[in-house]
Amino acid sequence: MKHFLLLLIAFLPVLFSTAQEQLPNLPSELPEHKLPVGKMLLSELENTTAAIEFLNARPDTSKVGFVPARGGSYYKLTTDLSETFQKRTVAANAGNAYLFVLRKLWLKQTTPAEQQQIKIVMRQAEANKPYSACYARIEVYEKRDGVYTPLFRLDSTFEDSRLLKANAAGLLLLPFEYCINKISANTSAAFAARRKRMTLAEVEAFSFKNKVYPESYGAAMQRGIFHSFPDFLNNRPDTTSFTLQSNVLTDELVLNKSGQQRVLNDFWGFCDGTNIFIRLGLNVFQLHPVQNTYELWGFKTIKQTFAQAAPVGGTGNALITSLLMHGLNSKRISASLKPMQLDLNSGSVY
Repeated sequence: MKHFLLLLIAFLPVLFSTAQEQLPNLPSELPEHKLPVGKMLLSELENTTAAIEFLNARPDTSKVGFVPARGGSYYKLTTDLSETFQKRTVAANAGNAYLFVLRKLWLKQTTPAEQQQIKIVMRQAEANKPYSACYARIEVYEKRDGVYTPLFRLDSTFEDSRLLKANAAGLLLLPFEYCINKISANTSAAFAARRKRMTLAEVEAFSFKNKVYPESYGAAMQRGIFHSFPDFLNNRPDTTSFTLQSNVLTDELVLNKSGQQRVLNDFWGFCDGTNIFIRLGLNVFQLHPVQNTYELWGFKTIKQTFAQAAPVGGTGNALITSLLMHGLNSKRISASLKPMQLDLNSGSVY
Protein backbone atom coordinates (compact mmCIF):
# COMPACT_ATOMS: atom_id res chain seq x y z
CA MET A 1 0.00 0.00 0.00
CA LYS A 2 2.79 2.41 0.84
CA HIS A 3 4.43 1.75 -2.50
CA PHE A 4 1.14 2.43 -4.28
CA LEU A 5 0.73 5.78 -2.52
CA LEU A 6 4.27 6.91 -3.32
CA LEU A 7 3.79 6.05 -6.97
CA LEU A 8 0.46 7.88 -7.08
CA ILE A 9 1.90 11.05 -5.54
CA ALA A 10 4.90 11.02 -7.84
CA PHE A 11 2.57 10.76 -10.84
CA LEU A 12 0.40 13.74 -9.95
CA PRO A 13 -1.61 14.29 -13.15
CA VAL A 14 -0.77 17.44 -15.13
CA LEU A 15 -2.58 17.50 -18.45
CA PHE A 16 -1.81 19.97 -21.26
CA SER A 17 -4.45 20.51 -23.90
CA THR A 18 -4.59 22.64 -27.03
CA ALA A 19 -7.54 20.85 -28.60
CA GLN A 20 -9.44 22.88 -31.19
CA GLU A 21 -10.61 22.48 -34.76
CA GLN A 22 -8.03 22.12 -37.52
CA LEU A 23 -6.77 25.63 -38.28
CA PRO A 24 -5.35 26.89 -41.60
CA ASN A 25 -1.62 27.46 -41.91
CA LEU A 26 -2.05 31.25 -41.96
CA PRO A 27 -4.68 33.51 -40.34
CA SER A 28 -5.19 35.15 -43.76
CA GLU A 29 -6.52 31.83 -45.04
CA LEU A 30 -9.47 31.86 -42.63
CA PRO A 31 -12.98 32.06 -44.14
CA GLU A 32 -14.18 35.61 -44.71
CA HIS A 33 -17.04 37.55 -43.12
CA LYS A 34 -17.56 40.90 -44.87
CA LEU A 35 -18.93 43.96 -43.06
CA PRO A 36 -20.88 46.63 -45.03
CA VAL A 37 -19.27 49.50 -43.14
CA GLY A 38 -18.23 51.33 -46.33
CA LYS A 39 -21.85 51.93 -47.31
CA MET A 40 -22.58 53.13 -43.79
CA LEU A 41 -19.63 55.54 -43.96
CA LEU A 42 -20.74 56.97 -47.30
CA SER A 43 -24.17 57.65 -45.80
CA GLU A 44 -22.47 59.40 -42.88
CA LEU A 45 -20.33 61.51 -45.23
CA GLU A 46 -23.38 62.63 -47.20
CA ASN A 47 -24.69 64.27 -44.03
CA THR A 48 -21.66 66.53 -43.59
CA THR A 49 -20.74 69.60 -45.63
CA ALA A 50 -16.98 68.99 -45.23
CA ALA A 51 -15.06 67.50 -48.15
CA ILE A 52 -13.21 64.47 -46.80
CA GLU A 53 -10.53 62.40 -48.52
CA PHE A 54 -8.85 59.21 -47.30
CA LEU A 55 -5.36 57.75 -47.29
CA ASN A 56 -5.30 54.11 -46.20
CA ALA A 57 -1.88 53.73 -44.55
CA ARG A 58 -2.67 50.58 -42.58
CA PRO A 59 0.06 47.95 -43.00
CA ASP A 60 -2.59 45.31 -43.78
CA THR A 61 -5.61 46.52 -45.72
CA SER A 62 -7.02 43.03 -46.33
CA LYS A 63 -8.91 42.71 -43.03
CA VAL A 64 -9.98 44.50 -39.85
CA GLY A 65 -9.80 41.69 -37.31
CA PHE A 66 -10.85 38.17 -36.42
CA VAL A 67 -14.02 36.90 -34.76
CA PRO A 68 -14.46 33.57 -32.93
CA ALA A 69 -16.68 30.92 -34.49
CA ARG A 70 -17.94 27.61 -33.14
CA GLY A 71 -15.56 24.80 -32.33
CA GLY A 72 -12.59 27.01 -31.61
CA SER A 73 -12.27 28.28 -35.19
CA TYR A 74 -12.33 31.89 -36.45
CA TYR A 75 -13.46 34.13 -39.27
CA LYS A 76 -11.43 36.98 -40.66
CA LEU A 77 -13.37 40.24 -40.84
CA THR A 78 -13.19 42.21 -44.08
CA THR A 79 -14.98 45.37 -45.23
CA ASP A 80 -15.98 47.29 -48.32
CA LEU A 81 -13.94 50.29 -47.15
CA SER A 82 -11.47 50.03 -50.05
CA GLU A 83 -14.26 50.74 -52.52
CA THR A 84 -15.37 53.71 -50.41
CA PHE A 85 -11.84 55.11 -50.17
CA GLN A 86 -11.33 54.81 -53.93
CA LYS A 87 -14.30 57.11 -54.42
CA ARG A 88 -12.75 59.67 -52.07
CA THR A 89 -9.04 59.05 -52.53
CA VAL A 90 -6.56 61.80 -51.74
CA ALA A 91 -6.05 64.09 -54.73
CA ALA A 92 -2.97 66.25 -55.30
CA ASN A 93 -4.99 69.27 -56.35
CA ALA A 94 -5.41 72.79 -55.03
CA GLY A 95 -8.88 72.20 -53.62
CA ASN A 96 -9.76 72.48 -49.93
CA ALA A 97 -10.64 69.38 -47.94
CA TYR A 98 -9.86 67.29 -44.87
CA LEU A 99 -7.61 64.27 -45.16
CA PHE A 100 -8.16 61.23 -42.91
CA VAL A 101 -5.06 59.03 -42.76
CA LEU A 102 -5.90 55.56 -41.42
CA ARG A 103 -2.97 54.09 -39.46
CA LYS A 104 -4.89 51.46 -37.47
CA LEU A 105 -8.42 50.04 -37.62
CA TRP A 106 -8.88 46.73 -35.84
CA LEU A 107 -11.70 44.85 -34.17
CA LYS A 108 -11.26 42.40 -31.33
CA GLN A 109 -13.46 40.38 -29.01
CA THR A 110 -11.77 40.03 -25.63
CA THR A 111 -11.99 36.74 -23.74
CA PRO A 112 -12.61 36.52 -19.96
CA ALA A 113 -9.03 35.31 -19.40
CA GLU A 114 -7.66 38.36 -21.24
CA GLN A 115 -9.93 40.74 -19.32
CA GLN A 116 -8.67 39.36 -16.03
CA GLN A 117 -5.13 40.29 -17.11
CA ILE A 118 -6.09 43.92 -17.80
CA LYS A 119 -5.03 46.26 -15.01
CA ILE A 120 -8.46 47.91 -14.83
CA VAL A 121 -10.61 46.86 -11.89
CA MET A 122 -13.87 47.35 -13.80
CA ARG A 123 -12.67 45.07 -16.62
CA GLN A 124 -11.63 42.37 -14.16
CA ALA A 125 -14.98 42.58 -12.37
CA GLU A 126 -16.88 42.19 -15.65
CA ALA A 127 -14.66 39.47 -17.08
CA ASN A 128 -17.56 37.09 -17.69
CA LYS A 129 -19.57 39.62 -19.69
CA PRO A 130 -19.28 40.17 -23.47
CA TYR A 131 -16.75 42.83 -24.41
CA SER A 132 -15.59 43.88 -27.87
CA ALA A 133 -13.43 46.78 -28.97
CA CYS A 134 -12.29 48.77 -31.99
CA TYR A 135 -8.70 50.01 -31.90
CA ALA A 136 -8.33 53.06 -34.12
CA ARG A 137 -5.59 55.48 -35.07
CA ILE A 138 -6.58 58.18 -37.53
CA GLU A 139 -4.59 61.33 -38.27
CA VAL A 140 -6.57 64.27 -39.60
CA TYR A 141 -5.15 67.04 -41.81
CA GLU A 142 -6.66 70.17 -43.25
CA LYS A 143 -5.85 70.75 -46.92
CA ARG A 144 -5.82 74.27 -48.32
CA ASP A 145 -4.42 75.08 -51.74
CA GLY A 146 -2.56 71.77 -51.84
CA VAL A 147 -0.86 72.33 -48.45
CA TYR A 148 -1.60 69.96 -45.53
CA THR A 149 -1.83 71.05 -41.89
CA PRO A 150 -2.02 68.38 -39.17
CA LEU A 151 -5.00 69.06 -36.90
CA PHE A 152 -5.31 66.12 -34.50
CA ARG A 153 -4.70 62.42 -34.05
CA LEU A 154 -7.28 59.95 -32.82
CA ASP A 155 -5.56 57.07 -31.01
CA SER A 156 -8.30 55.43 -28.98
CA THR A 157 -10.25 52.29 -28.17
CA PHE A 158 -14.01 52.23 -28.73
CA GLU A 159 -15.86 49.63 -26.67
CA ASP A 160 -19.12 47.73 -26.89
CA SER A 161 -20.68 45.56 -24.21
CA ARG A 162 -21.89 43.04 -26.78
CA LEU A 163 -20.26 40.22 -28.70
CA LEU A 164 -18.45 41.39 -31.78
CA LYS A 165 -20.80 39.59 -34.16
CA ALA A 166 -23.72 41.67 -32.82
CA ASN A 167 -22.38 45.10 -33.78
CA ALA A 168 -19.07 44.81 -35.63
CA ALA A 169 -19.98 47.24 -38.45
CA GLY A 170 -21.42 49.84 -36.06
CA LEU A 171 -18.39 49.60 -33.79
CA LEU A 172 -16.06 50.07 -36.76
CA LEU A 173 -17.91 53.24 -37.78
CA LEU A 174 -17.44 54.99 -34.40
CA PRO A 175 -13.88 56.32 -35.02
CA PHE A 176 -14.99 57.93 -38.29
CA GLU A 177 -18.01 59.52 -36.62
CA TYR A 178 -15.78 60.93 -33.89
CA CYS A 179 -13.39 62.54 -36.41
CA ILE A 180 -16.23 63.91 -38.53
CA ASN A 181 -17.88 65.50 -35.48
CA LYS A 182 -14.57 67.00 -34.37
CA ILE A 183 -13.81 68.73 -37.67
CA SER A 184 -17.42 69.93 -37.78
CA ALA A 185 -16.69 71.82 -34.56
CA ASN A 186 -14.74 74.34 -36.67
CA THR A 187 -11.04 74.26 -35.92
CA SER A 188 -9.92 77.88 -35.51
CA ALA A 189 -7.77 79.47 -38.20
CA ALA A 190 -5.38 80.71 -35.49
CA PHE A 191 -4.77 77.13 -34.32
CA ALA A 192 -4.12 75.88 -37.85
CA ALA A 193 -1.75 78.77 -38.52
CA ARG A 194 0.54 77.63 -35.69
CA ARG A 195 0.82 74.08 -37.02
CA LYS A 196 3.49 72.70 -39.33
CA ARG A 197 2.61 72.74 -43.03
CA MET A 198 3.36 69.70 -45.15
CA THR A 199 3.28 68.57 -48.76
CA LEU A 200 1.40 65.44 -49.80
CA ALA A 201 4.74 63.63 -50.24
CA GLU A 202 5.72 64.50 -46.65
CA VAL A 203 2.37 63.28 -45.32
CA GLU A 204 2.75 59.98 -47.16
CA ALA A 205 6.38 59.53 -46.01
CA PHE A 206 5.34 60.06 -42.39
CA SER A 207 2.27 57.83 -42.66
CA PHE A 208 4.15 54.85 -44.10
CA LYS A 209 7.38 55.20 -42.11
CA ASN A 210 6.96 52.02 -40.05
CA LYS A 211 6.34 49.63 -42.91
CA VAL A 212 8.72 46.69 -42.86
CA TYR A 213 8.06 45.08 -46.28
CA PRO A 214 8.43 41.51 -44.97
CA GLU A 215 9.30 39.82 -48.27
CA SER A 216 12.53 41.78 -48.75
CA TYR A 217 13.06 42.39 -45.04
CA GLY A 218 13.04 38.69 -44.21
CA ALA A 219 15.59 37.91 -46.92
CA ALA A 220 18.09 40.23 -45.20
CA MET A 221 17.59 38.65 -41.78
CA GLN A 222 20.38 36.91 -39.94
CA ARG A 223 20.24 34.59 -36.96
CA GLY A 224 20.09 36.59 -33.76
CA ILE A 225 18.07 37.95 -30.85
CA PHE A 226 15.93 41.09 -30.87
CA HIS A 227 16.05 42.45 -27.34
CA SER A 228 13.49 45.16 -28.19
CA PHE A 229 11.00 46.00 -30.91
CA PRO A 230 13.21 48.83 -32.31
CA ASP A 231 15.95 46.20 -32.71
CA PHE A 232 13.57 44.25 -34.93
CA LEU A 233 12.36 47.28 -36.91
CA ASN A 234 15.94 48.34 -37.62
CA ASN A 235 17.21 44.79 -38.18
CA ARG A 236 19.76 44.96 -35.36
CA PRO A 237 19.96 41.41 -33.97
CA ASP A 238 22.30 40.39 -31.18
CA THR A 239 24.29 37.58 -32.84
CA THR A 240 25.34 35.94 -29.56
CA SER A 241 25.09 32.16 -29.95
CA PHE A 242 21.84 30.77 -28.54
CA THR A 243 19.65 27.68 -28.52
CA LEU A 244 15.88 27.40 -28.10
CA GLN A 245 14.68 24.97 -25.45
CA SER A 246 10.97 24.15 -25.61
CA ASN A 247 9.39 22.53 -22.56
CA VAL A 248 5.80 21.48 -21.85
CA LEU A 249 4.78 24.98 -20.76
CA THR A 250 7.57 27.37 -21.73
CA ASP A 251 10.06 28.25 -24.45
CA GLU A 252 13.47 29.47 -23.29
CA LEU A 253 16.40 31.08 -25.08
CA VAL A 254 19.69 29.82 -23.68
CA LEU A 255 22.73 32.00 -24.41
CA ASN A 256 26.01 30.25 -25.12
CA LYS A 257 28.81 32.68 -24.35
CA SER A 258 32.42 31.99 -23.34
CA GLY A 259 31.57 28.40 -22.53
CA GLN A 260 28.81 29.47 -20.15
CA GLN A 261 25.06 28.97 -20.58
CA ARG A 262 22.48 31.43 -19.31
CA VAL A 263 18.70 31.64 -19.79
CA LEU A 264 17.65 34.99 -21.31
CA ASN A 265 14.58 36.21 -19.42
CA ASP A 266 13.76 39.39 -21.33
CA PHE A 267 13.66 39.69 -25.12
CA TRP A 268 11.18 40.74 -27.84
CA GLY A 269 11.88 37.97 -30.35
CA PHE A 270 14.52 36.28 -32.44
CA CYS A 271 15.38 35.00 -35.91
CA ASP A 272 16.62 31.45 -36.43
CA GLY A 273 18.16 32.42 -39.76
CA THR A 274 15.03 31.59 -41.74
CA ASN A 275 11.96 32.54 -39.69
CA ILE A 276 11.14 35.28 -37.20
CA PHE A 277 9.58 34.55 -33.82
CA ILE A 278 7.95 36.82 -31.26
CA ARG A 279 7.73 36.19 -27.53
CA LEU A 280 4.30 36.29 -25.89
CA GLY A 281 4.16 35.43 -22.22
CA LEU A 282 6.31 32.34 -21.67
CA ASN A 283 6.23 31.11 -25.27
CA VAL A 284 7.45 32.09 -28.73
CA PHE A 285 5.42 32.02 -31.95
CA GLN A 286 6.40 32.28 -35.60
CA LEU A 287 5.54 35.47 -37.49
CA HIS A 288 4.15 35.13 -41.03
CA PRO A 289 4.37 38.01 -43.53
CA VAL A 290 1.11 39.55 -44.73
CA GLN A 291 1.23 42.66 -46.94
CA ASN A 292 3.47 45.09 -44.99
CA THR A 293 3.32 43.54 -41.54
CA TYR A 294 3.16 40.10 -39.87
CA GLU A 295 0.48 37.83 -38.48
CA LEU A 296 0.65 34.76 -36.24
CA TRP A 297 -1.14 32.00 -34.40
CA GLY A 298 -0.45 32.36 -30.69
CA PHE A 299 -1.70 32.95 -27.17
CA LYS A 300 -0.73 35.28 -24.36
CA THR A 301 -2.08 33.32 -21.41
CA ILE A 302 -2.34 29.71 -20.31
CA LYS A 303 -5.42 28.58 -18.41
CA GLN A 304 -5.05 26.29 -15.40
CA THR A 305 -8.01 24.39 -13.93
CA PHE A 306 -7.92 22.09 -10.94
CA ALA A 307 -10.15 19.08 -10.28
CA GLN A 308 -10.26 17.68 -6.76
CA ALA A 309 -11.42 14.16 -5.94
CA ALA A 310 -14.22 13.65 -3.44
CA PRO A 311 -13.16 12.78 0.15
CA VAL A 312 -12.65 9.10 0.88
CA GLY A 313 -15.31 7.85 3.30
CA GLY A 314 -14.80 5.75 6.40
CA THR A 315 -12.70 6.19 9.50
CA GLY A 316 -9.40 4.84 8.16
CA ASN A 317 -5.96 6.23 8.72
CA ALA A 318 -6.16 10.04 8.26
CA LEU A 319 -2.62 10.28 6.84
CA ILE A 320 -3.31 7.65 4.19
CA THR A 321 -6.58 9.38 3.26
CA SER A 322 -4.82 12.75 2.95
CA LEU A 323 -2.05 11.35 0.76
CA LEU A 324 -4.52 9.52 -1.46
CA MET A 325 -6.56 12.70 -1.91
CA HIS A 326 -3.44 14.66 -2.88
CA GLY A 327 -2.56 12.05 -5.46
CA LEU A 328 -6.03 12.11 -7.04
CA ASN A 329 -6.12 15.86 -7.47
CA SER A 330 -5.44 16.86 -11.07
CA LYS A 331 -4.44 20.00 -12.88
CA ARG A 332 -5.31 20.70 -16.53
CA ILE A 333 -3.37 23.32 -18.42
CA SER A 334 -4.91 24.50 -21.67
CA ALA A 335 -4.23 27.13 -24.30
CA SER A 336 -5.97 27.83 -27.61
CA LEU A 337 -4.17 29.30 -30.57
CA LYS A 338 -5.70 32.58 -31.73
CA PRO A 339 -5.11 34.59 -34.91
CA MET A 340 -3.22 37.81 -34.17
CA GLN A 341 -1.44 40.60 -36.00
CA LEU A 342 1.69 42.58 -35.18
CA ASP A 343 1.14 46.25 -34.29
CA LEU A 344 3.96 48.10 -36.06
CA ASN A 345 3.44 51.13 -33.87
CA SER A 346 4.07 49.42 -30.52
CA GLY A 347 5.56 46.00 -31.24
CA SER A 348 2.72 44.25 -29.41
CA VAL A 349 0.01 42.11 -31.00
CA TYR A 350 -3.74 42.46 -31.30
